[in-house]
Amino acid sequence: MFKKLKLLLVVSLVALLVANVNAQQIKDTDVPSQVMAKFNLLYPQPKNIKWVKDKDNFEVTFTLNDVKKSLLINAGGILTEGELEFSFDQLPKNTLTYIETNLKDQRIRNYSKTTKNGVTTYKVQAEKVVYYFDETGNYIKKGDIK
Repeated sequence: MFKKLKLLLVVSLVALLVANVNAQQIKDTDVPSQVMAKFNLLYPQPKNIKWVKDKDNFEVTFTLNDVKKSLLINAGGILTEGELEFSFDQLPKNTLTYIETNLKDQRIRNYSKTTKNGVTTYKVQAEKVVYYFDETGNYIKKGDIK
């Protein structure tokens, strides 16, 4: 089950990248030096690197130690957002408890950990609703799937 959820996360991330009509895949040589320098400083030995330009930002997806990651870096070389793949059991304990208690009859479609502007949140997508949790796994809110 965890492998299926992991695969769903990867597929969702790829679908998100493909669905964004403003984004376009670019070559490493088309990435500004400030953006590339920031990426290389953070992750000196990544694999399977793919760059996408989205307006003034550059999104890079890559693999490091068999973990798929995604970063959003602005044209000035500032990391604005990061997302990573992980196993379901690595969700915070409070989030797992919430799922077991409140979502036990729903199928979990995917989940992710995002850090944006220094704030980490977890997102769990059930059948028709997305649930948001803070860094320690406490429930924040729910919203419609976009």
